[in-house]
Amino acid sequence: MGDWKDLIPVDEIAPLLGGIIVWFGLNYLYLAPEIIAPRLAQKYYIPACQTAVAEGRRERQAAVASLVAAGERRIQENMERLAQQMQQATGGALGMIFGGRPGSDEFMRRHGNTLQGWANSYTAPALQARLQQERAALAQALQAEEREARRGIIHATPAQFCGCAVTDGMKDRIDMAAFTASLRLYTPAVVRRLESGGVVTEAGPCGKPPIV
Repeated sequence: MGDWKDLIPVDEIAPLLGGIIVWFGLNYLYLAPEIIAPRLAQKYYIPACQTAVAEGRRERQAAVASLVAAGERRIQENMERLAQQMQQATGGALGMIFGGRPGSDEFMRRHGNTLQGWANSYTAPALQARLQQERAALAQALQAEEREARRGIIHATPAQFCGCAVTDGMKDRIDMAAFTASLRLYTPAVVRRLESGGVVTEAGPCGKPPIV
């Protein structure tokens, strides 16, 4: 039975292994954290993060605009329905007062519109008050949505948030050293998230992205 040393040329690969270890150590201790990672952060990772934050802001603005439009449609529908109900009620009351009396039909033909206008003028303040209530309720709902959206935001600007998020994403020195030592041939998951701006969606010490 042959010696395992005959199968594995230790003497030949030892220098190679030693060189790999030294190269990885150099990346771990100095090159990755001090030189390469900061340059990658400024050139790629922070811009990718800021792009993701900007996209989040656009998506939220579109969502808020949809909420406002839906609220305005609901208010319009409610006011039209209420105005119709009030008009029917006043028309019914006028009919009860003048209907069935001698000459009432002629009277209503000549003065019905005027009477209805007077009735509408009395109901207008009630409609206006209801409109104000509806708009106040919509404003309160939008304010509640904004408070919830702001919950968990620590950094006020994308630059501050992305600086924090990228720094936190690069804190695993082993992953970053493996990435730089392999001359970027091996890409850890954290680096893929940094490159794509995916750190924006991760809950971490930097809080939520400032999309409000």
